[in-house]
Amino acid sequence: MLSLLLSFLSGFFVSLTDRLSDKKNKLGFFAAMAFGLLLGFLISQGGAVSEVLAGGFLGVLIAGKLDSRPHLTGAIALLATLGFLGLPIVNPTLVLLFTLAALIDEYLDERLSKKKFVLTRPLLPFFALLISLASGKWEYFTAIALFDLGYLVAGKVKLASLHLP
Repeated sequence: MLSLLLSFLSGFFVSLTDRLSDKKNKLGFFAAMAFGLLLGFLISQGGAVSEVLAGGFLGVLIAGKLDSRPHLTGAIALLATLGFLGLPIVNPTLVLLFTLAALIDEYLDERLSKKKFVLTRPLLPFFALLISLASGKWEYFTAIALFDLGYLVAGKVKLASLHLP
């Protein structure tokens, strides 16, 4: 249960990092540290949540979407956390599947983001749903769904209401 709450918070802080980074606000570094520590902890735990989030992170990394200093700070925090807590035992086939899904999502988002009818990054949650249905392990789908929900919720927060400098 804790891992699902942390998945939501990870998505929230990734979105906050994106938004603050776009505004060149230095608080983006703190949001990045939060997402890096949270994702690093979740990935280090192994299991379904680890596999889907590791695949998502690797897909974004390979796609070159860690394109600002705060994003790189978050990635370094994630890797440092994994270095401290250790790498998990995961199913490499599933991590590769989720990585490819996230990579294709990023590729399509880059090319189709102006089209209103296109769902944003649908493949990773879709494959997580398929794996959940096939395996009976609903953590795959719920982890990425809650991550995405956290991302969307943070996107609705009015930055001005946070009294950010």
